[in-house]
Amino acid sequence: VFRIAEGESLFAEIAGALAEGKIIGWFRGRMEYGPRALGNRSILANPMVQGMQSHLNRNIKFREAFRPFAPAVLAADADKYFDLPKTTLTRYMLTTAPLKAEWRNPLPEHFEAWGMTEKLAADKSVFNAVTHVDFSARVQTVDQELNPDFHRLLYAFKALTGHGMLINTSFNMRGLPPVCTPEDAIYSFMNTGMDILVIENCIFVKEDQPDASLFLSDKYKPRED
Repeated sequence: VFRIAEGESLFAEIAGALAEGKIIGWFRGRMEYGPRALGNRSILANPMVQGMQSHLNRNIKFREAFRPFAPAVLAADADKYFDLPKTTLTRYMLTTAPLKAEWRNPLPEHFEAWGMTEKLAADKSVFNAVTHVDFSARVQTVDQELNPDFHRLLYAFKALTGHGMLINTSFNMRGLPPVCTPEDAIYSFMNTGMDILVIENCIFVKEDQPDASLFLSDKYKPRED
């Protein structure tokens, strides 16, 4: 069951869902070729939601809770958040940069003695879900020229939240490659905790899907660690 959204209404609706903390499967345009999701076959989420990093790992990716996520940020705003030269474009999520001090929170006492999972869960920054324990992040800058659709979504999210930044992780489950076809996307969507799936201009809402059990696999269950 899906709806068709045209033009800016699609970007406004999905940006609103992201602002509310929903997790989105994003399938638009040609598939990426390479080691990273760059906004065509992506799972997207709000990096400002506390606990999002752990939730994505346990209920979407089905992997260890400490695994990190990367931010996708509007290219024009990247130097506002990260120690990157203004002219630097890290379009392919291959560059690590420190989060600027003004977005960091004071670390709790004895932070250095904590375990990795506890450090990741600590409220380290405004964008906690994409902030590593050393305040670094593997940044993807998104510009209108290379990926106009993803840029429009980030811009719509910024209009609602004040920040043009999202968690961007590859659209796949543990042990599987990134989704290639709409059928792949629907299977992954139905077997994970994603809330909404976008395939081109079609919007699938999880709670609207009938006979969801037909898609489910016992192989993919939330991790407890």
